[in-house]
Amino acid sequence: MLDKVASPQQRISIWRDYKNGRPTIKNVLQYIDSIEAIDRTFDYYTPSTWPTPWEILDQSMFCVSGKAILLYHTLAQLEYIDTRNVRWIVAENKEIYQEGLVFFDGLCYYNILPNTSVNIENFDNYITVREIIRQERLTKIHESYKERRH
Repeated sequence: MLDKVASPQQRISIWRDYKNGRPTIKNVLQYIDSIEAIDRTFDYYTPSTWPTPWEILDQSMFCVSGKAILLYHTLAQLEYIDTRNVRWIVAENKEIYQEGLVFFDGLCYYNILPNTSVNIENFDNYITVREIIRQERLTKIHESYKERRH
């Protein structure tokens, strides 16, 4: 997977080609989950410093939160989620004791369990919310999605 590719340019090309293949949402969840997570690579409590997906790929920033941002951009570019409805939180996973970014699209939470999304009814079974990221603090992630969308 992407974490096994040494060249930053190759990782970006592989990701682009993958998205151009129009994978299903289930396949996208599996694909991003198959990237081996590393230790935290950025401050997820400060959205203005969050990397873009291209920075994540370029610098192999495949921590739990980096994978969440990569998943968000992939699902958004494939039009599986409406970015206007997305809310971000910092959460601790009760199952695997990892903390990082999770996002919610109004129907499901993403980046909680491997290979799947979690519906709102089961949310509390899996995570403890550490912080809800206020919308006005998310300008960088919205801008990075818009700038590369076309």
